[in-house]
Amino acid sequence: MNANNWALWNTFKAQLPQKSNIPWYNDAQWWVKANGISDSIRPDEPATRAEVWQMLYRTLR
Repeated sequence: MNANNWALWNTFKAQLPQKSNIPWYNDAQWWVKANGISDSIRPDEPATRAEVWQMLYRTLR
């Protein structure tokens, strides 16, 4: 991630609602959601092979 993207991400993140009890994966969850890689509906459940392949495909396109 270059400096411009990092600044944009921090601006976007600052606008998100803040929770007091945030899980350790919150930043990653918001990033994949914002970039259309995953819908982040079931973050505590294991991903299937098909879901992992779909996320890899979306990341690399």
